This record gives sequence, C-alpha cells and structure tokens, in this order.
Amino acid sequence: MSPPISSVTTPEAPSTNLHLGPALPPSLGRDLRYFNDRPVTRAVTRFGLALARRVVLSVEGVEHISGDRDPFVVAANHSQRLEAVLVPTVLVALRNGRQIHFMADWPMLMVPGVGLIYRCGEVIPVFGKSARPAFLNRLKPIYRRRFRGLVAVDDESPGNESPGHESPGTEQNAWQVAAGLLRRGKSVGVFPEGTMNRDPNRLLRGRTTVARLAIENGVSVVPVGIRFPAAQDRPIRDVDAMTIHIGESLSPPSPGADRSRIQAFHAEIMGRISQLSGKSWNPESPRRTSRS
Repeated sequence: MSPPISSVTTPEAPSTNLHLGPALPPSLGRDLRYFNDRPVTRAVTRFGLALARRVVLSVEGVEHISGDRDPFVVAANHSQRLEAVLVPTVLVALRNGRQIHFMADWPMLMVPGVGLIYRCGEVIPVFGKSARPAFLNRLKPIYRRRFRGLVAVDDESPGNESPGHESPGTEQNAWQVAAGLLRRGKSVGVFPEGTMNRDPNRLLRGRTTVARLAIENGVSVVPVGIRFPAAQDRPIRDVDAMTIHIGESLSPPSPGADRSRIQAFHAEIMGRISQLSGKSWNPESPRRTSRS
C-alpha cells in the first residue's frame, strides 16, 4: 500500500550484509555479451568499471535488475556528478551489457569524454535545463543537433515521437522516448529528484516522471539508494565513495490512475529511495536545491 502523502519517510540503516571494501569482483566486465558487436562500447564500459572500483564500496540487491525482469524503471537519488556516470555503468555491467537507458541533462555533454559515454550508454539526453553559467546555453542548439536521435525508437505510435520530431530533446520529448523504449521491452533509468542534491540527509521532493512512466506503461519501478558513508555532516562531494543499494521492485497502480494515485505512487517510490539511500523524504520538501 502506498504511504500517505502527508507522511515523512525515515531512512533505514544499511543491511547487515553490507561490506565496505572492494565490492566489484575482478571478473565484472569480462562477460559483456550484449556488446560483442560494439568494441568501443565494451572498451568504454571497462574503463568506467576501472574508475568505479576506486569509489564503489559495495553493491547489494543485484538480483532485482536481472535481464529477465525487463522492462522496468530504475529510480535513484542523485548527489554528485561521478555517480551519474558510474552507477549506470556498474548496473549495465552487472547485466552483462544489457542496457538501462538513463535520462541525463545535456550540460554534462560539455564535459570532455562524456559525450562518448552517453553515446555508448545510449543515454536519453534532456535539454530542458539551463546551463551554468548562462552563456553556455548558446551551445545548446549545437549539442541538440549533434545528439539528436541518440536513442533510436522504432515505435512511432502517437505520443512517442523520437528526438528527430518537434521539440527535440525537451523533457517531454525525452519522456516520450523513454516510454517508447519501455514498450519495446527495454529498461530505463531516471533520477526523480531532477537535479543534483548534495544534502547528505534529505531528498528533494522529486518529480512524478517515474510514477507516470510506470503507470502509463504498466511496468515496475526498481528503487535504488546511493549512500556516501564519508558525507555525514557535510555536503556530498564528487570524489566521495559510495555504496549502491538496489531494492525490490514496486508495482504501479493500474493504467489511467488519476492525479492523486500518481502522487501516492510517487510518494511510495521516494519513500523507498529514502530508506535505501539513508536520506529522509518529506512531500513538502523543496523541488530544487538553492543552486538549482
């Protein structure tokens, strides 16, 4: 049952089988069978895993993202830049290269090398957010053209236009691409907070994107909590090591749910992310950080 909208979710302690130390086995990345015909993607994934081994202390709940459970929507908290690249890489490697198509904001494309990572990861770029400093927004049309159609969606049913159609790369269009992938049996990933939140104790209110995707496409949600053990009394830093906690899937209400049921399912999703991430969640929390 979904928690009451007015409730505050208290995080839970890590499970007793959480172990701090090198958690990614040396064999991880050897079997990338779904990348057999994509040598560049295979090489980029293994490079990402080499970085992940330095900062990912442990992963638990891997069974919840196995390939036989596709399609689903991964919903994770978002606290630093590095995590947004390494967590998808680790999850895909744990699935032997079976992709999870994450939504990601376009400003990251300006970081050297990230464009290649986005292409290899078949990321769904979102162009709705403004860059900082603001003058960088002049580059948005260039990146929009360059990465248009990054994720090919064959299903051109109404409401599922690919990035080559009107309003390419807007948040709504990215949502449509994600919905098309789910209809094809592919899994997607979303950071429902919608922005980077370095607060070590509290989640943002979040957007209902995950709840809507799951309900309208009849797929489950896999909540993921990312913890940063070193960041207890200070903001989370890009260099902080992390632990990844994958929870059991959450089943959505039946399609056609009204706004109140969408909000209730959103509360259930955020509540579970709260428990897994060690951050509290309140439906009255702000939608953005002070710098967003």
